Amino acid sequence: MGKLNVLSDFQEKYGLIASSETKCDRFAKIVLRLLNETFLVQDKRQDQDDYYVATGSYKAVLEDFFRFLDISFLVDREKRLCYIRGDNERNRLRLKKLETVVLLILRSLAYKGDRKIASYNSVIVTVEEILKKLNETEIYPDGVGMTDFKNALTTLKRYKVIDFQEDPSKGETPIVIYNSVLILVDSSSLAELEDRLSKYIGGSEDEETNESEAN
Repeated sequence: MGKLNVLSDFQEKYGLIASSETKCDRFAKIVLRLLNETFLVQDKRQDQDDYYVATGSYKAVLEDFFRFLDISFLVDREKRLCYIRGDNERNRLRLKKLETVVLLILRSLAYKGDRKIASYNSVIVTVEEILKKLNETEIYPDGVGMTDFKNALTTLKRYKVIDFQEDPSKGETPIVIYNSVLILVDSSSLAELEDRLSKYIGGSEDEETNESEAN
């Protein structure tokens, strides 16, 4: 579909909400959240209202708006999230080495079937479990500084991979893993994840990676 046709479709659908300033403000809020945060996660309490609106009455107009920008607006109801993805991969998520290693560890932990399940079926692990798995990889034989580790978790929280409310330097602190990790890290098996992790042994800490698949 050409850009003019997309714009025409958007104008027609946006016209249905343009008569309400409240609806226009809500549309703008959702667009800005998606551009800044990529994901809206049904499992995340602060996202729920916007998630339901974005995947319901605003879905078609959001699709047309983002299509005009060469961005896909995607809804995955099974994983209970919606997100945007640049069609030309211009805004892929770039992470530093430790952030990527932790992301891959979270993806492997999400494979486990013996997890406690949070509300809405998000996976819960602890900081201690993440650090234990990190040590097992032998990527950091001398360990990692707690400040660097906390910064990595904070970055992944900002990208809505995880959430936590307590001090992430404490081993018992629960970490909620959202289903966005399944989008960011495409994986077919635990063995395949282990192989990907092994490739980071000995790499530079300052290197950036395109390990994640989403934007």
